[in-house]
Amino acid sequence: MVQYRYVFTAALMKNAVFEQNIVNQVFAVFLLFAGTCFSFYFLYLLTSRKQGLFQRLFPVERRRPVPWNIIDAVMIFVFSFLIGAFCFNGILPKDFNSVQPAHSSQTAASENSEELKNAHPLAVLIVKGKENPAILLLCFLTACVGAPLCEEFLFRVVLQGSLEAVEMDWRRRVLPLKSITPGLFPVLWTAFFFAMVHWREPETSSSLLFDSTYLTYFFSAQLMSSLLTIVFGIFYLKVFRKAAWRDLGFHQNKVVFTEIKGVCFAYFPVCLLMITLLVPLQILLPHAVVDQVPLMLFAMTLGIIFFRTHRILPILLFHSLHNTITFVILSVF
Repeated sequence: MVQYRYVFTAALMKNAVFEQNIVNQVFAVFLLFAGTCFSFYFLYLLTSRKQGLFQRLFPVERRRPVPWNIIDAVMIFVFSFLIGAFCFNGILPKDFNSVQPAHSSQTAASENSEELKNAHPLAVLIVKGKENPAILLLCFLTACVGAPLCEEFLFRVVLQGSLEAVEMDWRRRVLPLKSITPGLFPVLWTAFFFAMVHWREPETSSSLLFDSTYLTYFFSAQLMSSLLTIVFGIFYLKVFRKAAWRDLGFHQNKVVFTEIKGVCFAYFPVCLLMITLLVPLQILLPHAVVDQVPLMLFAMTLGIIFFRTHRILPILLFHSLHNTITFVILSVF
């Protein structure tokens, strides 16, 4: 799985310099502790079944166990890897290194390595392609359409759905598990896997990651593989597992306005909490990629919303809103 994730605060913070002194480090530790505490409290409010604002915006809707299992989920994930490899092999030029002058790509890497240090490759392409409408359109489709559709279908609908079915079965078999909050294990495991899939190392050493032509080919292949993965997954679950549209998260009896209002209200607290986690981690670990910690909070929020509503539209809107704000920040500022 190719990493779509890029931090939405990158454009706001790319020129910030954090001096490594004791005052900043103490501030970072305090901010990280506060962000962690408020994150747990926010997740508690989101999971609470007591009547409140989140309960009105994201009402609990029960459903039958999905007709697919873990093996089916693994098969769909394996296909996504295979179709990704096929698209990359078909679209990426075989002789790209020989076509591109070595000295020019190395110069580009050295010029941008500090400004875009630890940035996601898609963020690099957005920043370097601001004057090219075609590149911006590709980045928008990849980040704001392809990524939310593919990732929410794979992780929330397919993987979390199968884990929820396993949890329901085990809760009936093992009595002590009934005292644990329903949905805890599916949400946590899906969020953890989501964060690990997006794991990446500092990538400034590769000159290709600063080459706009290479990145354009790369994300064109990624967008195509995402759409093909969704088509295959829906076809497989509908034909071989007789899944209903309701099992896939499509509900026609829901008001879209309520879902939009709920997503907008829930997004901005999550955005603030992600910043309170990201900033101190960047201060304490300036040479590391620390996306995974705020990304875990992001994925847990999506998982909880899906577990409560079992609708795909709210999580698609939530994910797309996040990536769209990032895209606008990087492409404008």
